[in-house]
Amino acid sequence: MQTSQEIPNLVQILSECNDIKERGNAFFKSRNLESAEKEYQQALNHLIVFIRECYSKAVDSKAIDESKHKQENNVVDKSSTEEQSLNTTEQPEVLQNERNSVPKEDDVLLTEKESIELLAKNLNVFEDVNSKRNDVKSLLIVLYSNLALTYYQLSLYSRSLEYCSIILDYLDQNHYKSLYKRSQCFEQLNNFQSSYQDMKKLNEMVIAQRENKSVSSENSIPDAMAKKILEDSERLQKKAEEEQKKQLDDMLGQLKDVGNQLLGAFGLSLDNFSLNKDPNSGGYSISMKK
Repeated sequence: MQTSQEIPNLVQILSECNDIKERGNAFFKSRNLESAEKEYQQALNHLIVFIRECYSKAVDSKAIDESKHKQENNVVDKSSTEEQSLNTTEQPEVLQNERNSVPKEDDVLLTEKESIELLAKNLNVFEDVNSKRNDVKSLLIVLYSNLALTYYQLSLYSRSLEYCSIILDYLDQNHYKSLYKRSQCFEQLNNFQSSYQDMKKLNEMVIAQRENKSVSSENSIPDAMAKKILEDSERLQKKAEEEQKKQLDDMLGQLKDVGNQLLGAFGLSLDNFSLNKDPNSGGYSISMKK
């Protein structure tokens, strides 16, 4: 594991990324959203590339340590020499595969979703650098969150949704701002059931927060937002139920068309049958009309 002495540029990188982010914030406040997006992306790309470089160094360092350990414990005979030769020839291939999975800075925008899983693993590189691992993670969340908000303001709802999901899937599954923004994106895309599921989780978080007074203010949902979540949850539940009913009606309509085609060969249709609900069991039975 690398130490703070082995990562001398970490503080500098964080400072540079924060400076770029602040420029993006200034553009966002002035409603220059396109310029804000470019600044946020630049900061994100800069940070991602640096993290991957640190991870690559960590892989190399681990390989060197393992190689030294094998050499110290190597028994000088023919069989052990052949085994050592096999191990040392395989290792460069493994390292090369690791390096090939790390895209260059110009490729980050095209591969960020595919490589974010590797990025989450890369954060372990900073475990021994005091609190810097959390600083890196926090900055990543802020940048992805800012980009999600910017894309939402640009009406790029699918793109905004993707960035919210990156945070929730890999960085913080309970990040309430991302949950709320993703719910809004789903609603704009007319996916009311998914929108309600995110808002339902937020609703549960609000209830748990009210019951648990020990929640830190840093992670707590503000009262004004909590009230909005409760209102939106009720509204979206109705929309989700309407959407589900419409989907069910559409499915039954398609099944009815198929059924009529099959029964038509016998001079019948589904209109010749009735669907009866059993009030006791709640089940249904089909009977032919007389």
